[in-house]
Amino acid sequence: MLEAGLFGVGLYTVGEASRLTSMPPVRVRRWLHGYKYVVNGREFRERPIWSPEIPSINEQLYLGFRDLVELRVVNRFRLLGLSLQQLRKAHDIAQELLGEERPFSAAAFKTDGTRIYLEIARRTGEPELIDLLTRQQNFHSVVVPSLRSVEFDGDVAVRWWPESGAKAVVLDPKRSFGQPIIASAGIPTGVLADAYLAEGSYARAAAMFGVAARDVKAAVRFQQQIAA
Repeated sequence: MLEAGLFGVGLYTVGEASRLTSMPPVRVRRWLHGYKYVVNGREFRERPIWSPEIPSINEQLYLGFRDLVELRVVNRFRLLGLSLQQLRKAHDIAQELLGEERPFSAAAFKTDGTRIYLEIARRTGEPELIDLLTRQQNFHSVVVPSLRSVEFDGDVAVRWWPESGAKAVVLDPKRSFGQPIIASAGIPTGVLADAYLAEGSYARAAAMFGVAARDVKAAVRFQQQIAA
C-alpha cells in the first residue's frame, strides 16, 4: 500500500513544503518539477534541479522528507545570489562528488561541507559563480545554519527540529509521515492548534489529548510561525 511505502520517507504537498521552508509554492514546483517557457513561438522546458523522492500521485507533486531538507539548503545557495541555472550546475556537481541524488541533505555535506563547497566552486568553471561560492563567510553564515537543526543517522537525515534551540516540535519521516508533531507526545501540531482554537483554552485542549498545556502552546506557536 502507498502508506507502507512512505514509512520513513515522509509525505508533503507543495503547499506544506512551501509553509515549512518559507518558500513560494511556485519555486518549490520549479525546482522539483521543472517548467516550460516560450521564446519566439518555440516551447522550451527547464529540467528540475532534482527529482522528488515520491513519484507524482494523480499528477500531483509530492515531496519526501529529504526533499524538504534539500530545499532548505538549496534555497540558502539562492540567497547567495545564484541563478536557477547556477543552482542546477552546483547541485549537479555535488551529486557527482557525493554520489547522492540529494547531496545537500547528506551527512557528508554537514561534516565536510567546506571542502565539498570549495570543490563545487572549482569545478563550475564560471568566474562569477566561483567568486560567489569561494567567499568563506557566505558558506558559514548562509549555508551552514540550514543543517544545524537537522539530525542524522549515519549518512541519512532522519529528523528536523525546526525551532531554533527548542526540542518541542520535530519532523520525523518515521512518525506521522513526517508531519510536524510534538516530539514527546507524537501528536501533530496542527491537530493540537485546531483543538485550542475550538476550545479557546490551552488547558482544555491539552486535556482532550492527555498532553501538557505547554505542548499545546508549542503547537500553536509553531503553526502561527509557518502561517506567517
